[in-house]
Amino acid sequence: MPDNALEQAVREAVGGNTQARRRTYELLAQESLYVDASPASEPGGAVVLWTTIRDGRREMSVFTSMDSALSRNPDLDAYRVHAPASWIFLEAQRLGCALVWIDSPQFEIKTPDFTALAMGLVPGDAPKVAPVPAQSPPAPVPPPFVPRTQVAQAPLPPEDEPRILPPSRPIPAEAQAYLPGALRAVPKISAAYFFDLLLPGEPPMLCLGLRIDLPSAEWNAFIDAIDRLDDIPGFPDGVAVYPLNDESLEMAREVGSKVL
Repeated sequence: MPDNALEQAVREAVGGNTQARRRTYELLAQESLYVDASPASEPGGAVVLWTTIRDGRREMSVFTSMDSALSRNPDLDAYRVHAPASWIFLEAQRLGCALVWIDSPQFEIKTPDFTALAMGLVPGDAPKVAPVPAQSPPAPVPPPFVPRTQVAQAPLPPEDEPRILPPSRPIPAEAQAYLPGALRAVPKISAAYFFDLLLPGEPPMLCLGLRIDLPSAEWNAFIDAIDRLDDIPGFPDGVAVYPLNDESLEMAREVGSKVL
């Protein structure tokens, strides 16, 4: 049996009930959803909502109840965010998702509807704008939403978090010839890409991203020990090396220049 009205509406909509789809949109303005996420890497840092790439499109899976989330990922220790649907659709928009599906891939919500849902509106309805009295004081700015997980609070990801972009300059041919063989000789490196890393307040920086099959706590020491990266042909001043987690690996695959 469904745990709540939103879950019931989603099931009815998947079954072909057109009125249930509108009711789902109306309930999303009031309800919260569950979504798997990566926890903040440090206190006060940003959580990262999980997305996947399917058929070349980024998508996000969200759930109306914990039971529904566990039916897809039964790992009880998984890190999950329980947050208002409006905030989740705002994040889906920011992360470049093409669609969000709720409880089942059969219930898809696509990009054009994200903006309305992020505002707590039903897609297709005109926004309700209240008249503003002349010379009225500005409305107070609400505090940022802090999503709650099963065990802790996690802050919103900042709008200016690091971003991965396509390389802004050609990769030297000698580096492209040297690196594949050099990196294959290093155990635990399973993928490598060149890309530009955009940090807050800094110009884009060309990086060599490495997928390292070790716990994240060991990444920096592992990179420091790779002597093959000390003198990369074509880079007399060296090049920054950036370890790739699951999320950044997906972004590097989309926009980066593949090395390995």
